[in-house]
Amino acid sequence: MELKEARELAEVIRQQSMLAKGLRVYTAIVTLDDRIIELEAENKNNIKRLKKTYNEVASILREHKELAEAQRGEPPFREILDWFMCSDPWPDSNQSQKVIVDWLNKLSVVSGYENWVVAYHEYGK
Repeated sequence: MELKEARELAEVIRQQSMLAKGLRVYTAIVTLDDRIIELEAENKNNIKRLKKTYNEVASILREHKELAEAQRGEPPFREILDWFMCSDPWPDSNQSQKVIVDWLNKLSVVSGYENWVVAYHEYGK
């Protein structure tokens, strides 16, 4: 084999190698594009699920707010808060006081307050 033929053969091999590398790069790009499309579809589905969950939570919160507003007349929330605040020291057992505190805290949270103390200071003002 002459030098010229060897150089031509080397050039052919180099070009084929470049083509093979180019094909691998192209395949990798197509694979990445396909994965991007898959991820975008997953993202759209996740956004739909998040929106649905958000709407469900918002609906539950609206229902609780409506329930709390409806319950504000029964029992009279302000009067019960005042009565409990004036009942210090508590005249009965610690257990009965805990029952009242737990009930007032639940009623306060449903009414949109952190606890009964916050409700006492902020309700109706």
